[in-house]
Amino acid sequence: MSKVINVKKIELKKLGYNDLENWLNSSTNHVYIGRNMTYYVPGAKGSKWANPFKVDKYGRDGCLQKYEEYVLSQDDLVNSLSELKGKVLGCWCHPEKCHGDILIKLIKDKYPD
Repeated sequence: MSKVINVKKIELKKLGYNDLENWLNSSTNHVYIGRNMTYYVPGAKGSKWANPFKVDKYGRDGCLQKYEEYVLSQDDLVNSLSELKGKVLGCWCHPEKCHGDILIKLIKDKYPD
């Protein structure tokens, strides 16, 4: 089952990882789903799953609604959801409401067990 975790360094250290790069390199089941932040964080290469909608512009709920609509309107993303099945998705905002939660919902909808 897929799940979302927070990839802030302090949170990853609690799980036994030094940083995001260490977490990503430790397992092929770890998938970073955030925006490009490689300037600040090694390994934080922009993901096709990144949320292009900013919370400060749309609010958290609006941002998540727009993200779900966005993913569902992109056939390539909908058809790629299987890539995330059973993976650990890494994002900066979890455990707050997060686009990772939207991806988990979409995976469950498309691939009910």
